[in-house]
Amino acid sequence: MNKNTDLIKIENDSMIKEYLEKCGVKNLYYMLSRDNLPSILERGILCRNKALLYMKKDISYKKVQSRRSYKYAYDGKIIDIHDYVPLYFVTNTPTRYVIEYGKGDRIFGGKEPMCEPGELIFIELDALKVFSTPGIIFTDGNSASKNTKFYINIQDLDKLDWNMIYKDMTYKEWRRVRKTDYYREYKRKKCSEVLVPNQIPIDFFNTIIVGHNDVFELLKDKCKNNIEILKRFVKVDTFYLNLYEQEKLKERMYGSPHRE
Repeated sequence: MNKNTDLIKIENDSMIKEYLEKCGVKNLYYMLSRDNLPSILERGILCRNKALLYMKKDISYKKVQSRRSYKYAYDGKIIDIHDYVPLYFVTNTPTRYVIEYGKGDRIFGGKEPMCEPGELIFIELDALKVFSTPGIIFTDGNSASKNTKFYINIQDLDKLDWNMIYKDMTYKEWRRVRKTDYYREYKRKKCSEVLVPNQIPIDFFNTIIVGHNDVFELLKDKCKNNIEILKRFVKVDTFYLNLYEQEKLKERMYGSPHRE
């Protein structure tokens, strides 16, 4: 790499850092079943089209995944989102809620939960390293939505609705807005994504977030071949566990804020 190329890279990294700080983005998150962690510790995080060869458990909904194939992205380019690793700006997305709790009345065609309590874990990633990756794309909502826009320039982070992304809706507020266009947009925007081509290496990892020590003990058994890597990254986040338990209790008492 020559001096001019080095200078361009430094300037690009500086601009990326500036916009990430402006938007309050320090980390990005990848959601997975704990059953798939052993493969990730060996290969990094693979895009769906590659990961299906090694995936122990698929926690996605087929109907939703079909809407993520071959999307119009930008400048007339058509992409297959399954060639990209999807990351979120936050962990508490409606997508996570549906995967953990299901959606709607299952008797009348609603969705069953795709994982057991405590099965879902998150990998927290360094946002600067991710956004410095060539070929990344980011969106202003869930990629499966027809209303979502795709971006490639870091300056376009300004076009994302950060108030919606970082907003945690109370149960009382959900009861008031759940049938409105505002709520539909809230669910779409809160699932804004960063799409990384092909795969993400392990050196992008900050932490592996699990909700309970019991899950950590289970992972140590599953990841015997990479136990030192696991110990280096894993973090037991009791807030994650408490959030899960609180929402389950609230659901039993009042219903679910993301099921409709």
